[in-house]
Formats: sequence, C-alpha cells, structure tokens
Amino acid sequence: MFEAINILPPKRIGTPFGNIETPALEIPPVAVPHLNDQRRQALGHSLGVDASDLLAFIPYLEGLAADSIRAMHTTEIRRILSPTEYNTYLRYDKQYPDTLAMLRTFIGR
Repeated sequence: MFEAINILPPKRIGTPFGNIETPALEIPPVAVPHLNDQRRQALGHSLGVDASDLLAFIPYLEGLAADSIRAMHTTEIRRILSPTEYNTYLRYDKQYPDTLAMLRTFIGR
C-alpha cells in the first residue's frame, strides 16, 4: 500500500484568541479500497450527500430539500458504518467532500 503524500504540513498560527492549527494538505494513499455490499451502500449515500450540497445552489430549494436529503443520507451512513469507521469518516469529512472522505475511510481497512 502506498503512503499519503504530504503537500503542505500542518501550520500553527497564533491569533489573539489562541493558537490555531491547520490540517495538513495531503494526497491520499493510492490504493483501491475493498468494497462489499455494505460499503457500496455507504458510498452511494455519500454521493447523495454531495448531490444535496449541489441542491443548495438552487433558489427556493436550498433550505427545504438540501437539508432534509443531507440528513436522510447522513442517518443511513451512520447506520451502515461501524462506530470506528464512522469516526474515521467524520475526521476525513472535515477536509474532503463526503465521497472522498468515504473512500479514504475504506482505504487500509
């Protein structure tokens, strides 16, 4: 398995409110994750979350449809993944779009 390539290391920035640490910018490891039926379902729901983010750009649908579709898919992702996988997914979800975060969760597992 390949290792992640670190493009930009994490930085610590001093502010008047305290120190802030930025996450490292890296290229994920290049490996094909093993996808069983359960993981395919979770990946499909992560695609749904990303699609709901696109709905947020359509006037009048932004609050109504996008939030409810995102909540529905997020609930299903939580149901499908194990607690360890879900915590890993949430960690990557802060840096990447949901689909990439889901793929990154499955790499090396």
